[in-house]
Amino acid sequence: MAGARCIILACMLACAGATAVTPVQKVLTMMTEMKSKGEKMMAEEAKTFASYTEWVSDTSRELGFEIKTGKSDAEKYLAAAAKADSDVAKLGNAIGKLQGELGSTEAEKAEATSIRNEQHASFSKTSTDYSESVMHWSVQSRPCSRKTTMWPMPRGSCKSRQWQSQGCVVFWLHSCRKPPSSK
Repeated sequence: MAGARCIILACMLACAGATAVTPVQKVLTMMTEMKSKGEKMMAEEAKTFASYTEWVSDTSRELGFEIKTGKSDAEKYLAAAAKADSDVAKLGNAIGKLQGELGSTEAEKAEATSIRNEQHASFSKTSTDYSESVMHWSVQSRPCSRKTTMWPMPRGSCKSRQWQSQGCVVFWLHSCRKPPSSK
């Protein structure tokens, strides 16, 4: 028991040394510490709030400028789109007109080709008839013992004006004489 009494006495002395500070003084010390911590935190918050306020101000100004720029760009792009729509309508009308002209030109071309084919067929028939007639007449009217040869007839020696105007080439069948000379 004596050991237990020593332990109790030591505890009482430790408590007596600890109680040298009264509970009111302890509360005041804690409140002073809390006040200094609060002031320190308040200063940090004021600094953070000031930087936030500056950021908000700068960002608001920048966004205001961007909104104005965006509105002017939107107006510019809307005007460009309206002009493009107008150009599309004009060019569409021009394309329609050109397609109409192309159609009529194609029809004229087809008609001209048809007429040209008819004229060519007529010319070929007439040319063949004249060639056969000339060959037949030449062979029948000038018999000769030599071999019959063909030379191109010089231009201008044709008797028919139609043949001269069309620039035809007639073959001169000749069996005994030289071909006629050019003028």
